[in-house]
Amino acid sequence: DPQASIWGPSSSSVEFVKADLCDSDAMYKLAAKAKSVIHVGAIPGPSQHPPPRVPPELARNSPIGLESVKGIELMNQNLTGTAILFEAAASNGHSRVVFSSSLFAMGYSHDPSAFRPRYLPLDEEHGAYPLEHYGLSKVFGEEFAAMLTRAPGDASLDPPSKRPR
Repeated sequence: DPQASIWGPSSSSVEFVKADLCDSDAMYKLAAKAKSVIHVGAIPGPSQHPPPRVPPELARNSPIGLESVKGIELMNQNLTGTAILFEAAASNGHSRVVFSSSLFAMGYSHDPSAFRPRYLPLDEEHGAYPLEHYGLSKVFGEEFAAMLTRAPGDASLDPPSKRPR
């Protein structure tokens, strides 16, 4: 069984769900019946339409794959979907959400030579430094999770956390 080789002995209890992250009703319904949440859904950017200061030839000659959606739309969909999913998870008492961020949040971009981290290897202390919409959408996602952990209220809900605490 191919699924068992990926998920191991618990494969029969793992359900992959394809849904629109921006569909709030669907996210709340799914979070209500889920035991855990792994969020890897997004428009995986960056966009063919970089921010205004980025020379257009960098997008045309980029060594990485680029999405056809405009950068603002990519950022809007990624942040909105992530925020809805995080709130649905927190509202349903999920104590953890696995969120896949990206090297783009740290400054990788259309022009790989622009990636200049302060130090390597990157760690949790290295600040984010996005240079395009996709990376910024990932930083916003991380910050949205952090906002949920700071919000006052019922501590027993233990909302999603940006980093292990």
